[in-house]
Amino acid sequence: MKGWTFEKYAVFALCLLSVGFALLCVLQILTFYTDRRLYLVFGACSLSVLLWISLNERMRLLRRGILLLATWGVLIEGTLQVVALFGLLPGVNISYPIPYSRLYWTKEGFSNGLRNSMGFHYPKSRFASDVHRVAILGDSFVEAVQVSERENLGVLLEKKLCEEKIRCETEVIGFGESGYGPAHYYELLKLVVQDSAPNEVILLFYLGNDFRNLLQEVQETPPGDYIYYRNIGESKDIELDPGSAAVVSYLGESWQRYRNRPFADLPRSLATYLISTHLVRQIPGLIANYRKVEKEDAVSRGISDFVFEDSPRDLSIKAFSLNRELLRKMADLTRDKGVRLRVVTVPFFPRAFFTAQSVADWDLRYEGYDYLSPERELANQCAAFGIDFLPMGETFRREGWTSERIEKLFFANGQGHFTPDGHQHYADVISKRWFQKN
Repeated sequence: MKGWTFEKYAVFALCLLSVGFALLCVLQILTFYTDRRLYLVFGACSLSVLLWISLNERMRLLRRGILLLATWGVLIEGTLQVVALFGLLPGVNISYPIPYSRLYWTKEGFSNGLRNSMGFHYPKSRFASDVHRVAILGDSFVEAVQVSERENLGVLLEKKLCEEKIRCETEVIGFGESGYGPAHYYELLKLVVQDSAPNEVILLFYLGNDFRNLLQEVQETPPGDYIYYRNIGESKDIELDPGSAAVVSYLGESWQRYRNRPFADLPRSLATYLISTHLVRQIPGLIANYRKVEKEDAVSRGISDFVFEDSPRDLSIKAFSLNRELLRKMADLTRDKGVRLRVVTVPFFPRAFFTAQSVADWDLRYEGYDYLSPERELANQCAAFGIDFLPMGETFRREGWTSERIEKLFFANGQGHFTPDGHQHYADVISKRWFQKN
């Protein structure tokens, strides 16, 4: 490269960085596993163009422009990284189920860290051979991006069992992912039982939306992007919706790939560390969410949801039936493997509970809705299959918890995810219920 000036070397180096940056941006946008040849072709074309710019004498002005833009880009990204390092960057939420990916969360609570080698927001598991292993499965309540990984109820449960000398040789592992529902729990349970060899499995069931997640007709997500089961003909037996087969296949492939090669998706993992691209990417979502925030809140938090109605509709009957058969499959699977299955509920409390009631003697009946009725249905289903069941809604009511005490366990004025106090309380109750000797 005879005759090259410092400017050319600097621009060429920045061009190489730009290609890498562009590749990471593409990888970040893509959600599912894609043919890596696409990235190679994109990178080769970009590098060829940038190399031509670096060598062509007529491109001096363009080179200087690239150098200026790249310098500003590095300064902006560097500033954002420093601000995020101290947890001072508001309105940014970075969360992808990829091994060793960046996690930065400010929507509810705060979290700033990394995911583990399996892509879960949980400390690295030991998988020791001489311990009593407990797996906790669930959705975003188990994923718990709203708190640090050390404040997760699974970590707190393991710590409590050891500190109080209840069962020090116990290892508790969390497998939670936002958006999961009962069909996901069953598919995930098969993988966990097969590869993690748990002695016990504790399933957290969120009454606010887990039942509705079973029904394609009330979800906005098609079978190609979500796991659904359906009835076989007119019988109660169920089968996997053919449209969801690819999702189940991807879940299994990702599990095995991450388990055997945790750095298999390293480019996508690295892409999650770029804050500036996340800020740009979040702008359309912020605008869309601003326009439909009330609708989203009503649906995602279960308000006026069909499963709470006093008079069951066809939708709720169908959801209960599908869940019952999935529980049957879970019970059969764990029984065959010698694993003990347990279910804990996460109740949903409507706004009226926190605004109108402050007494210890309460119920959750409001204008044709009974917010504890799905919990009673779930209790009957678990009893039918010999599954240990902990109804937290009924437990709160029976023990005389006031709305003020309950509100402290959840973010968003009692309607969000667990606060650190919520994780600690669930760890305490589970320990007392199932692990402490009478």
